[in-house]
Amino acid sequence: MLSLARSLSARLRPIGLLIVLAVVAWQPSPATAADAAERIDALLAKYQEFGLFTGAALVADQGRVVLKKGYGLANMEWGIANTPDTKFRLGSLTKQFTATLILQLVEQGQIDLAAPIPVICRTIRPIPATGSPSTSC
Repeated sequence: MLSLARSLSARLRPIGLLIVLAVVAWQPSPATAADAAERIDALLAKYQEFGLFTGAALVADQGRVVLKKGYGLANMEWGIANTPDTKFRLGSLTKQFTATLILQLVEQGQIDLAAPIPVICRTIRPIPATGSPSTSC
């Protein structure tokens, strides 16, 4: 049964990503934000129950956090649950998000893709918490 769930999980992972992207793109009105959070929570809990999702979810509506919750186990061997603050090893997954953010900055006129790298790196603002640059350019 566990191997079937893992097999389904591998096949449905792209679908799960699409669902998450659709949820992120959907912006409910403030009156329905709590209802939306309950529905999203129920959906992710059902995915977790069937072994198709384990992780953390952060859903925001117009800058306000609507849902922040962990699902499943972060460490199956030790039975450690996921929390909203669990640190995940993302590997190459973040490249697509970085590319999207850079293209958004290009659309806003904040970055010129034709500019040399040293010019682009000078435009990167420091991280407020540390005061250090957000990149090692």
